[in-house]
Amino acid sequence: MKVVLLSIQSIKNMNMQQYDSAESGYLVDAFEGMNLTFTEVEVLWKTKCHQLARAKRYGRWWMLKSLKPEFAGQAIYRQMVRKEVELLMHLQHPYIVQTVGLELVEGLGMCIVMEYVDGMRLSEWLKLPQNRENRYKLTIQLLEAMEYVHTSGMVHRDLKPENILVTRNGENVKLIDFGLADNDHMAILKQPAGTAEYIAPEQAVHAIPDARNDIYSLGKIIRLLLPERSFKSIACRCLKPIDSRYQNVPQLIRAIQSRKSSKQRIPIAFSIALIVVLTAGLAVQTWKLQKRDSERMRVQTAIEVGIEKVDWAFQQTDVDERLDTCTNFLYISDIYNAHWMDGSNAANAYLDSIRPHFSLVEMSEITTAIHIRVGERQKAWVDKMKELTSKGIE
Repeated sequence: MKVVLLSIQSIKNMNMQQYDSAESGYLVDAFEGMNLTFTEVEVLWKTKCHQLARAKRYGRWWMLKSLKPEFAGQAIYRQMVRKEVELLMHLQHPYIVQTVGLELVEGLGMCIVMEYVDGMRLSEWLKLPQNRENRYKLTIQLLEAMEYVHTSGMVHRDLKPENILVTRNGENVKLIDFGLADNDHMAILKQPAGTAEYIAPEQAVHAIPDARNDIYSLGKIIRLLLPERSFKSIACRCLKPIDSRYQNVPQLIRAIQSRKSSKQRIPIAFSIALIVVLTAGLAVQTWKLQKRDSERMRVQTAIEVGIEKVDWAFQQTDVDERLDTCTNFLYISDIYNAHWMDGSNAANAYLDSIRPHFSLVEMSEITTAIHIRVGERQKAWVDKMKELTSKGIE
């Protein structure tokens, strides 16, 4: 393909007749003697008026945007191409496709030569499974690109998923197609323009470019990129009447970032609350265990003290010595009964003294333990009496 390369100053100075013929006088001297031929030309997709192709030169791929043959002969569309390349040549941003220049390419006509983006249109990318973090990242990239466009004094006027490319790895967006873009000094296409589904209502009525026209279109795209309920109100505000929507892109960026931060804070706050609750629960549980241990210690101490008192009561008389010298069984029985009463009375007196300080359950446990001890001492007496009886005591 034979190529004629035009400089940006040449583009500005061209009249329409020169544009049609693209005289070789506009050939950039630096490329004389070089092979400027594009090879492996492949049309990627077509729109109503344009076609986008890729072609190889210098061993690398380029994108070529040109008018479809049925529109190439109309002056208004040729003016659109001239205006678009002039605007794009002044835009230098990582998320806006880089424009090299305007060239006459055999078989395609006058083409805007741009860096090749290996990827797909956003409309196609959204049909694939995408995680929320990646969608959020691309949303911010798109907004940063539009903030730069507006800061440069331009309005895109045709924002839609088909005019946004996503790189093959899904890491970056590239804003393309500034064919309807406008700024204050451009007098071309001062008429309603845009795509019906994404065009702002006021844009369909009058052609005065306003950055807030793009805010409306961004709201439509945000609905697709961030469909989560938390971002719904932000997209809805973008679609309100022009004076009620976000007035600039920085406001929109802050709203989205703030909403995402609040969503991140909720899990953090929940985690902190959960930790507090669990810590409090653990503290309560520990306190209950400590209280239970303390109560168990009180009960155990009470039992031990009661047993000591019972033992002490049974040991107050020299019973064993008296039994060893006793030969009368009835006398032994009297001693046994008196001694048993001493132990029982001591046990009951002790239980009555501690009863106000323990619950019914605790007193039941203490009483049982002490009465068992009394029973053990009584059994010892019974065994002693059996032994004496076996010796023949009457």
